[in-house]
Amino acid sequence: MSVKVLRKQRYKCEVNGRGWVTATLVTNITPPPPPQIIPPPSPRLFRVQVGAFGVRSNAENLRVRIVNAGFSDTFITTGNDGLHRVQVGAFSVRANADALRTRLVNAGFRDAFVNTN
Repeated sequence: MSVKVLRKQRYKCEVNGRGWVTATLVTNITPPPPPQIIPPPSPRLFRVQVGAFGVRSNAENLRVRIVNAGFSDTFITTGNDGLHRVQVGAFSVRANADALRTRLVNAGFRDAFVNTN
C-alpha cells in the first residue's frame, strides 16, 4: 500500500493553549485497476448464399457458373455440418447485400438469399 501526503501543517495546540503540534493529512492511495481491454466486436457481415452442397464438386461447379456470370467475389465455405456453401460478397451494410441478391436472382440464381455467416 502506498501513502500520499496531502498536506503537512503546524497547528497551535488547543489543550491549555500551549505548544504546537505538526499534523500530517494523509490518504491511502490504491492504484487504479489496469484498464480492461475489450476487443471491438467483430463486424457482422452480410453475404449472399447461392447454394449449399454435400459434395464439394457441386459447389465448385456452381461457383464457376456464378463467376462466368460476372460475379467475381465468389467463394466456398465448409461448415461444421459438412455442407459446402457457395457465397458471394461480404458487406457490413445489409442493403448492399440485398442489392447483390437482386442482381444474382435477375441473373438466374433464383435461390440466392442473404446470410450473416
